[in-house]
Amino acid sequence: IDSFNKFADWQNQKPEQILICDDVEISKDAIVTSLNFWNQYFEDYKEVTVNIVDCDASLKYIDNSIFITKKRIPDDEELFHGMTYFSLKNDMINSIRIEINLDFKDSQNLLTHELGHAIGIHHEDHDQKHIMHRECDLY
Repeated sequence: IDSFNKFADWQNQKPEQILICDDVEISKDAIVTSLNFWNQYFEDYKEVTVNIVDCDASLKYIDNSIFITKKRIPDDEELFHGMTYFSLKNDMINSIRIEINLDFKDSQNLLTHELGHAIGIHHEDHDQKHIMHRECDLY
């Protein structure tokens, strides 16, 4: 479980902050639990601040930040649990938007999985119990 395939790094080595949209109803403690998992393997989340903010629906990206919100981009994906969107500069991560289906907002594995993408980690396709497997929040 402790092998990860990283495909990108942050432009400024790590995000400055994680902003949780108040309408997604995810606690700071849940985010900190996920950050503590990733801090065992990478330095990307050391000293990152976590705040709950009032959100503007038009807000998509904030430089050097991870923005967590409810699903805002319509798509046809029926089984959408969470999705991580990247803003890149010079092939490096500049900002991230994570959208969470509110039906799955209490899934700690889903939060940890999406925050793994936010530091540039790919899916793990072979081990279904791996945190980066596509269906990690089902186990």
